[in-house]
Amino acid sequence: MQNIYLKYLEEGKIPLPRIIHVETRSKCNGFCSFCPASINSDKRKDLYMPDELIEKVIEELSELDYPNRLSFYNNNEPFLDKRIFEIVKLTRAKLPKAYLELKSNGTVLTTQKIIRIFNAGLDMLYINDYSNNNQFRKNVKQIIEDLKQIRRFKGHLEENQYFSRIKIKLRDLNAVLGTRAGTSPNKPYKKPPMQKVCFRSFEMMVINPEGDVTVCSEDFYHSINMGNIKKQTLFEIWTSKEWNNLRGKLIIGDRLCTDACSKCDFMGFSREILKEHELYKKYSKLGKLKAFYDSLFN
Repeated sequence: MQNIYLKYLEEGKIPLPRIIHVETRSKCNGFCSFCPASINSDKRKDLYMPDELIEKVIEELSELDYPNRLSFYNNNEPFLDKRIFEIVKLTRAKLPKAYLELKSNGTVLTTQKIIRIFNAGLDMLYINDYSNNNQFRKNVKQIIEDLKQIRRFKGHLEENQYFSRIKIKLRDLNAVLGTRAGTSPNKPYKKPPMQKVCFRSFEMMVINPEGDVTVCSEDFYHSINMGNIKKQTLFEIWTSKEWNNLRGKLIIGDRLCTDACSKCDFMGFSREILKEHELYKKYSKLGKLKAFYDSLFN
C-alpha cells in the first residue's frame, strides 16, 4: 500500500483528503483524563471560527465537488457551538456528495436536538458518553429509549445487523489511551520514537478556529502548521511543497520529522484507508490489524 502513495507523491497527484475536521469552537465541557481538551487541562482560549471562514471552507470544498467525510469537530464538543445546526444545513446544501459526521460527548444533547441536526443534513452521529461509574447519564438514557421508537436512525437489517446512523457508546472517563502526540495528560510519551509508516498526511486535514491547518487530529496544538485559510486556499495548502515534504518522510516511517510525530503512538492509518484498498476484511480482527501495522516499514 505504501507504493501506491509513494506513486501519488512522485506524480504530484495527491487525492483529496478523506477526512476534514473543522473545529468551529475550541471548547469542550468534558473531564476525560486522557484528553488535553479536558476542562482540567485545556490551555487553549475559547475561540469561535468566524462565520466568513466557515463559509470560505464550504465554498472552496463546493468548488472541488468534495465527496468525502467532513466533520465539524476536532478537540471540542461541537454542540457547544449553537451555530452547528445552521452550519450543517449550509454545508448540506453546498456539498450534496459529502459525508457529514459529528462526534459528541452527549452532555448537552436531547432527542429534539438530534432530530434537528439530522433534518439539517447530518449523515452520522457518534455519542461517546464518558463515565466514571459505568452508567449512562440521564439524558443519554432518555435518548436511547426514544431512539428505540424511531426507525429513521436504524435503516435496513442486513446480515443480522442494522446500519445505524447514530452510535452510542459508554466510555471510561479515566481510560489510558494514546499519547496524543505527547499531549495526553495521563499518558506521556517516554519510549524511543516509533519508526512506523503514517498515512495520516495523505488522508486528513484539520482546521482550527483561527484558520490554522495541520495534518492530523493527534496534533492538539496545531504545532505542524501547514498554512492558514485566511491567506491560502485549502487546495493550495493541501498540495503545498511543505505538506508533500512531510508526506515523503512519514510514508517511509520517519516520525522524527516533527516533534509531535516523534511523540505519537497512533497506528498511522484509518480503517477507511484499508477499506478503500480492499484490505479491511483481511485485517479486520484486532490481531490481524496489528500484524498489518507491524508489517509496515520499520
